[in-house]
Amino acid sequence: MKASRFRILTAVVLLGLIAHCRREGDRVPTPARLWKPKHGASYIDGLPEEIVWLKDGAQMVLVPGGEFLFGRANHKMTLGPFYIDKFPVTNERYRKFVRETGHRVPFMDQEGARS
Repeated sequence: MKASRFRILTAVVLLGLIAHCRREGDRVPTPARLWKPKHGASYIDGLPEEIVWLKDGAQMVLVPGGEFLFGRANHKMTLGPFYIDKFPVTNERYRKFVRETGHRVPFMDQEGARS
């Protein structure tokens, strides 16, 4: 009986999410407004070509995705669109990330890695 109620509740939630996404049209949801399109950015398939990550102001560019050959056997793989930083991450930005998230730092025995 409990499993049946759980399935019904799950179905209702999923249908609500699907309905919400359809109402949004082509607009891509931005979870908790983590980023915003860069002012004047053009769009590719409904996605802005450039965005600004709101937490640290990093500029990011769209990699549209598509098919590519992978590995020695050249398997055809498909990768969806994603964003990547426009500029290399500086040591200062990486240090700030480590401090704010507690993320493990590789090579902790190197001079200055902990500061």
